[in-house]
Amino acid sequence: MSLNDNTENQLENGETQEVNENIVSSEIENNIEDNQNDSEIIPADETNAELDDTEESNADIDEGNSKAKKHKNRTLVVAASIFAVTALSFGAWYTFFNNDVSGVWATDVEFTDNSGNTKTAVMKFEFGNKEKMSFFDNEKSYFSDKESNSPSANMINGGRSWSGWYNKTTSDANENILQLYFSAYQSAYSYNYEVSGNIFSGRTLKLINGDEVMKFTQADNSYALDPDDDFKLNNGVVGEWNADGNIVYTFTKDGRFSEDTGNSKTEGTYNFGESDDGYDAIIVKYMYNGEVNTITIPYLLKGDTMTLTFNGYDVDLTKVVK
Repeated sequence: MSLNDNTENQLENGETQEVNENIVSSEIENNIEDNQNDSEIIPADETNAELDDTEESNADIDEGNSKAKKHKNRTLVVAASIFAVTALSFGAWYTFFNNDVSGVWATDVEFTDNSGNTKTAVMKFEFGNKEKMSFFDNEKSYFSDKESNSPSANMINGGRSWSGWYNKTTSDANENILQLYFSAYQSAYSYNYEVSGNIFSGRTLKLINGDEVMKFTQADNSYALDPDDDFKLNNGVVGEWNADGNIVYTFTKDGRFSEDTGNSKTEGTYNFGESDDGYDAIIVKYMYNGEVNTITIPYLLKGDTMTLTFNGYDVDLTKVVK
């Protein structure tokens, strides 16, 4: 028998249907009476009292949260105020009272060339924080890197620079003293120094040695000659070349050149041409004493070796493979 057949038989038997309806109605009435008897009627006054207690408890929680938030906000405000005052104090010191010599300083200096002509060049000092410096090793007769606790100093004249170190001290007369040492010259220089001005009006460094006063202004370290418009690229020359295990020559793809001896550096441009004798030559240009200097260097390239001829002397180079 299917579910549909069972439903049809029940609907045809009216008596069975009536009996079932009476049973269901009776059960519903009994359930209603039982529920009414089991239910407890709570007076309205007690219900309101419980609600009032709940509201007071919530109010106490809200007040506690509010106090915690206020305390947290006060803590944040105090911390922010301390930070702001510290930042303003440091900013004021850095702006108006900073007498640190670190950075790059430049001045115009007059030079006399071999022909007796007077020229004006830009001389720069760069005071940094590099700790590994180059010193002359008497036993090995060449410069080698050694650790130094003194910060670095570079003296820059156009495309040439000399590395060394500097030290700041104070004399018995409470004078500020700047000691300079450059490896290439194996000599130390001592100056009284003064730093004045601020970041708005400009800062000035004075190096004083008796009646001699050199006045520098703070400047950036941007300097470079532009490569020749007709620069010819030779990929065989491009890269780093090592000479005598100490001097490094660098030729870049865009026509820039540098020679780094460890205690001095020459930076400029290069191109290709011929020497007076008709040999293939590298033409190097760099700025020095206010003018562009040009050096013609005959060269012979054989794979990863290259020979440069300086004033009749050959220097053999080996390409640095990276």
